[in-house]
Amino acid sequence: MKSETQRRPYGSGNLESHKNADGSESWYGRWYVEDLATGKRKQVRRKVGRKRRPGSTDGLTKREAEKRLAAMIAAEDAAAPQRADGRTLGWAADTMFDALVATEPQTVDTYRRDFNTHLRSKLGDRPLDKLVREDYEGVVAAMLAGYGRCPNGYAPKTIQNVVRLASRIHNYGRDRSPAWCSTNPAERIELPKVERGEDVPHLSQVEVAKLLEGQEVDDEAEGIEWLRLDRALWLTAVMCGLRQGELIALRRKDVKWLESKISVRLNKTRSHGDRSPKSSASRRDVPMPDPVGKVLDDLFKRSQFQADDARVFGNPETGDPIAPKAMDERLTRALKAASLRPITFHGLRHTFGTQCARAGVPMRTLKEWMGHARISTTEIYAGFAEDQAEVKMLEGAFDSLSQSLSCSEPNQQQVSATNVR
Repeated sequence: MKSETQRRPYGSGNLESHKNADGSESWYGRWYVEDLATGKRKQVRRKVGRKRRPGSTDGLTKREAEKRLAAMIAAEDAAAPQRADGRTLGWAADTMFDALVATEPQTVDTYRRDFNTHLRSKLGDRPLDKLVREDYEGVVAAMLAGYGRCPNGYAPKTIQNVVRLASRIHNYGRDRSPAWCSTNPAERIELPKVERGEDVPHLSQVEVAKLLEGQEVDDEAEGIEWLRLDRALWLTAVMCGLRQGELIALRRKDVKWLESKISVRLNKTRSHGDRSPKSSASRRDVPMPDPVGKVLDDLFKRSQFQADDARVFGNPETGDPIAPKAMDERLTRALKAASLRPITFHGLRHTFGTQCARAGVPMRTLKEWMGHARISTTEIYAGFAEDQAEVKMLEGAFDSLSQSLSCSEPNQQQVSATNVR
């Protein structure tokens, strides 16, 4: 098939001549438009009309075809849906979130929440390519001040997450064709550091014991099934370090009695049900200490739900998953009744991390037990570690002096003589 392509000025499309099956020829126009769903260019091809043969009055000359093509392009542009907000930060963020089809839905939910809470109202309507470094430095300052509502401001980790999300949006825009922006003003912003061993709400072992003692079960008490469930739930969170969603999604078949391990394979999300954990590192086997094994065994024997796929910590009356909000409220009431400081349910997982660090568990091992994707996340517990090996080395360096001091207690006469001098 013969084809003749007429080059047009950039942006005005291409005019092409194609031969038809009956031997006649037709003009076709070809041009590019932006696909609003992806931000990329897509090609549009339309028939312009029949090509006029020499000596005939039927059809379009080249000049007439050019004019009609220009009119078709203008009509197509006018009919195309327009972005109400242009290429703003908010539009770019929403476009990127919609494109994250391979990312776990709960992770995308977190991105949307952070963006809506901290960036949309402040910078969301600003053109993406007009934002500058000072705009994001202002966001950091406002978050540190807590927007005048939070006396202690937002946590350094939250501020880091928000600015890094903004940086990711700008990088996404730079990678489009054509690019939505040429720079990334959210890069290299000075961010507050997360101090190791600080701002990690947790309970001490004494406090955990006090919490559990306040939940002593009595077969004659009302709601005994819930009390027994709470005790097993909190102890498993403290001694195995599972996340709240992982505890809710845990099945009986995931408790490996012979291996003394708990297999984490699912995570209950608030909006998307039971799903695979958000990272491959979260799929893990966690050692199950004997106290946890005993309370789970007792819980299983008393439960009316005996199937392998039954939830370990399901509603004792229906077997259904427990709402996270209800779990939070029950823990809050129990902490208050035991006169303990308030912590969130996630604080029980922090308790696991801090106690393991204090016991000398290596950070790499703790990372695997907790299912962290990055070692930097685990290192928030490094400040709680007590390096006994270093203490013993230092004591060994002064071994002779230590023995001499322990064997030579000053007597009263020596003390009196020293005072006289």
